[in-house]
Amino acid sequence: MTRTHGVLPVFPDRCPDRRGGHPQLEFDVFPEITKVCTGCEKEKNLADFHRSSSGLYGRGARCKSCTSAYCRLRSLLPKEVHPFKVCLKCGEEKSSEEFNRSKYTRDGRQSGCKDCYRTYNLARRGLSRARRLLRKYGLSMHDYIEMAAAQGHVCFVCGGINKNGQPLGVDHCHTSGKVRGLLCAGCNTGLANFQDSPELCEKAAEYLRNSARFVAA
Repeated sequence: MTRTHGVLPVFPDRCPDRRGGHPQLEFDVFPEITKVCTGCEKEKNLADFHRSSSGLYGRGARCKSCTSAYCRLRSLLPKEVHPFKVCLKCGEEKSSEEFNRSKYTRDGRQSGCKDCYRTYNLARRGLSRARRLLRKYGLSMHDYIEMAAAQGHVCFVCGGINKNGQPLGVDHCHTSGKVRGLLCAGCNTGLANFQDSPELCEKAAEYLRNSARFVAA
C-alpha cells in the first residue's frame, strides 16, 4: 500500500484543494492510499478520515472513530462558568450575558461579544450587497448612494420606503439590462408583474378609475 510518510507521491488525477492546501485525492480512485491516525496511531484508509481542507490529502489528522470519541469526551467535561469574560475582538471585559451561547467552547459562550459580532455581520452584509450590485447591475456602492441621494432616499414611483427598513431595490430593464432607478419592493414587484409594459400599466390605471366611479355611485 502507498504510505503518506516522507515524500508525497505524484498522481495525475488529483483534486486541487480550493483553499490552497494539500491536493485532495478521491479514495475511490486510489483505494490503496493510507495514512496514520494521530489518535490511535493506526494505519487506515483515507475513507476512514473526515474531509479537511488543511489536512494531508484533504483528510483530517484523526480517524472518524477517534474524532467521535474525542467529541463525546469533550461534551462530558463540565462547563467553566465565569461571570465576566474578555472579548477577543474588542479586548473589553464584559458580563457573560453579553456573549452569545456556544456549544463548542468550555464556558458555553462565544469568543466575541454580541456587539462585535453584530458589527461584523453588518459589515459582511454590506460587503455582500456591494459585490452583488457590482456583479448583477454593474453598480458600485458609490453609484448606488448617489442614485439614492438624487431620489431623496425614497422610491421613484410612490415616494415611500420599504416597510421592513431594507434599502431600495435596483430596478433595471430586463431586455437591455440597464438600470432605471431605485424602487421599493412593492413598486418593483408591481412593474415586474405588469411585464414592464406601459400599455398594461395604463389599462390598470383606467380600470382603477372606472372602479372608483362605480364605488362612488
